[in-house]
Amino acid sequence: MGLLIGIIVAIGQIFARTVAQAVKKHYFYIRFKIYTMANTFDFSQDDEACIRFILSKLPEALRNRVDEDDVQYFLDAEWDYYDSEGLLEDSGESVEIDEEKLAAYILKAAAKEGMTHIDGEVLEAFLDAEYEYNSNLYK
Repeated sequence: MGLLIGIIVAIGQIFARTVAQAVKKHYFYIRFKIYTMANTFDFSQDDEACIRFILSKLPEALRNRVDEDDVQYFLDAEWDYYDSEGLLEDSGESVEIDEEKLAAYILKAAAKEGMTHIDGEVLEAFLDAEYEYNSNLYK
């Protein structure tokens, strides 16, 4: 009986992680759809609030390495990626965002700009904070 309960718990944990990963991937689609309705949404105000939120959510060790301009750069590079992949065309169909490809694009763009203080750790913290911001905004 104990083994059966252990198996059920393990399956539940795997399912919970899978659902969490799926939710995170679909957040990009939700933000993309809202972006396509830009004529009814003021993104300049959204960016300011988003930047403040992201900076407040960064781990203490990273706060000295990232400023408002860096976060704005991340947001812009993220949308540049969507545009370069043709994801801003409103076909009415759902899209898949390859998070690894997005992260590589942003890191490469930052390196081109000489932003040597930006690395995977900073980018991961940025994406997590932006995800949290959007999750709260679009509930």
